[in-house]
Amino acid sequence: MHASIATEDKSITCSRCGASVDILEASFCPICGAPLRKDREDITWSISDVFKVLLLSFLLFILSIIAIATLTYTILFGVDLFGSFLTSFPLFSLFHVLLLSFTLFYLKRRGGSLKSIGLKKIDRKTVAIGIVSGLIIVMVNILIGMLLQPIIGASPIQEEVYRLISRPGMRVSMAIFSVIVAPFVEEVYFRGFSYQAFRKSWGVKMAVPLCSMFFSILHMDPWSIPNMFIAGVILTLIYERTMNLNATVIAHSINNLSAILIYLTYTS
Repeated sequence: MHASIATEDKSITCSRCGASVDILEASFCPICGAPLRKDREDITWSISDVFKVLLLSFLLFILSIIAIATLTYTILFGVDLFGSFLTSFPLFSLFHVLLLSFTLFYLKRRGGSLKSIGLKKIDRKTVAIGIVSGLIIVMVNILIGMLLQPIIGASPIQEEVYRLISRPGMRVSMAIFSVIVAPFVEEVYFRGFSYQAFRKSWGVKMAVPLCSMFFSILHMDPWSIPNMFIAGVILTLIYERTMNLNATVIAHSINNLSAILIYLTYTS
């Protein structure tokens, strides 16, 4: 169902909650989050599905890590799993593979599709939006780092990641994971899947900051929450404006690639 436009007062009436929306260019109802334009689909998954996907991914990830640790201790004793691309890349990507798998499973289970989360054809405009947005995120994050690092110090978690990158066997794994795997999976889950569920329940104004905070907290690095939150806001607004997930994937990739290049330049 789609909203109808009243000819007398030129307002849009939401077909789901009946609210009268005066902003004619609005894409979604600010009250309930229902689509007001024919190019935007109503979604069938809920916030509970968002947390089910996350919980299942974490549980299976923990069980997998326990199994890998046991195997390494009993059979592969002395083998450095982070010493080569063939072993380190699967370990880095494991949680994201699980997260993507469960997300797509629930998406299909609820009658959704890749198109309904914004995976559309990539064109020049999409690429341009992604690159410009990614560079904006990079500049904002540099500014936040300059302001906050003297106060809160450097993130020990980030320092450990950089230490791993410094190992020759890890650079390729970390680069592919950070620039390709993580941006795609995280944008599918956080923007395509989670944000739409948040927006459906709470409307756009509440969903943007909530999804951004959700995104920043789940990176599990207290030092990076300000950076991740701002990046999340920018990415979510891009998605809300374009409903094209490819634009946010490109922006996310640009940001991660820049972080790696800045580190390698700084340490070389």
